[in-house]
Amino acid sequence: MKRKYIDEVASHFSLQSFKTVVSDKEIPDLFERIVQQQDEPFGSAGTLPQYKVFELAKQNNVKVLLDGQGADEILAGYHKYYKWYWQELFRKRKLISSGELEKAKEIGVNERFDFKNIIASLVPRFCLRGFRAAIFTARFEAGRSF
Repeated sequence: MKRKYIDEVASHFSLQSFKTVVSDKEIPDLFERIVQQQDEPFGSAGTLPQYKVFELAKQNNVKVLLDGQGADEILAGYHKYYKWYWQELFRKRKLISSGELEKAKEIGVNERFDFKNIIASLVPRFCLRGFRAAIFTARFEAGRSF
């Protein structure tokens, strides 16, 4: 899915694009090299393709490379994060006028904005925390399990 957008941006700005893929066969060797060089635990397999990007950059004599992980979460790169964005728009009374629900459907986002999202957008965080704490306390005092 991301390749399509990478190619669109590269074409629009007349950029040269390089791509790399981690194959199943190279994972054991790649993992071994990363473990030796990382010198600290890593929490996801995302380190494997990231390492491949660094190798590709080196092969192409790139001396400075800006790289990052986590932009998908922050910039709603996964469909499940659209709901949080829609909740914010709803809270600001801009969801309908923004056309964001329709735009999301056009690009294949199948998430729904429903009653839970309306409540989540209207109830401040501290109220939700207090509500959760009250439920926990009531269950704990009653000796009920979760």
